[in-house]
Amino acid sequence: MGYKSRIGVLLLNALDNLKEEELKRFKDQLSVSDFKGKRNIPRGQLQHADTIDTKNLLLEHYGVDDAVDITIDVFTRINLNQSAAILGEERKKGKKPKASIKPGNFSQTAVTCCGWYIELRI
Repeated sequence: MGYKSRIGVLLLNALDNLKEEELKRFKDQLSVSDFKGKRNIPRGQLQHADTIDTKNLLLEHYGVDDAVDITIDVFTRINLNQSAAILGEERKKGKKPKASIKPGNFSQTAVTCCGWYIELRI
């Protein structure tokens, strides 16, 4: 699963855990606030959006990394601090590089990271 897909799953899980009224407040904040110098998502696009549509609008409008930052920010603004903390922790878990270093002789080292095998020559 690629990075954008993992982030999409994180966002969808976070939005799916909101009560109906919380999702309504979340979408309202998205429609009236500017984030990171980017314009808000128009109210008309959010009005009938379910959690999947809202997740897609976040990713399309703000990009992968900013979508998570903005979601955490909005959660905090509407007093969903636990949801904000959980999303932040899940994001950190997803960003940890899975790397291992295998020393060879003194002239080279092999690194496996994110499914890539890289040989470093010193």
